[in-house]
Amino acid sequence: MKFVYSWKLIAQLALINLGHGPTDSAPVILLSIYFISLYLSFKEAVEHKEPPGIILRIADEIDICPVLVARFVLEAYIREQQEKEFQKYGSSKTNDAEDKIPNEETQVLNLSVIRGEVNRLLKDNTAIEDRDLAYEVFLVK
Repeated sequence: MKFVYSWKLIAQLALINLGHGPTDSAPVILLSIYFISLYLSFKEAVEHKEPPGIILRIADEIDICPVLVARFVLEAYIREQQEKEFQKYGSSKTNDAEDKIPNEETQVLNLSVIRGEVNRLLKDNTAIEDRDLAYEVFLVK
């Protein structure tokens, strides 16, 4: 499980540049790419049946606090779950589902809501549906 060190640089630059204001979306996009790459690395390690402690090993390898890595992975996990939910409701053609289909306003993921959910899941890892991720978050605490 080797990571390209340029991802660490991207994350650092994105975190530094986040202070430029809400109109500058490039750092947010870079940071989102970083979150997704960490989550995909986590999922790949789970698929390869690596022993528990995946998040701890990722954090050690890229020299970032394990709780921060868990936060990144959880944020990408939540976004993935929301995307799956949107696709599920978007592909349904029944009348009941039409009321549940998210419109453009609900598609926009509210960052504060996601961060609140990440904080909740970090505190209560038993609420995480993915058992491997739940155990990894438990190990990080």
